Amino acid sequence: MPEANPLPLRRCKICHTIEAGKRIFCSKCGGDVLEPTLVDSRGIVTSWTIVRRPATAFQHLGTIPVVMVTLQDGTIVTGRFQGGEDRLQVGQMVSLSHEDRGVPHFSAT
Repeated sequence: MPEANPLPLRRCKICHTIEAGKRIFCSKCGGDVLEPTLVDSRGIVTSWTIVRRPATAFQHLGTIPVVMVTLQDGTIVTGRFQGGEDRLQVGQMVSLSHEDRGVPHFSAT
């Protein structure tokens, strides 16, 4: 399997938990030192939905396929799916294709 683009997340300096959200404290230990880290972006789609009526600022995008991806290390990340909603399915292997303003965009591997 080809190497995937690394996904920039944050790791707790105390307990080493990977944080995918915008938290300022670690969700596991409450630590307040979260350092940037790169993780393997390959994972499996565990859930998905289609946003058919996006907020006004995003209407130019049309429908937006949103996925929840469980990465190989167990971290769950939410992002957009590239490649058409007809190709989306739970259990599908994906990896990071690119990021846009902090939002990961995943594509099928």
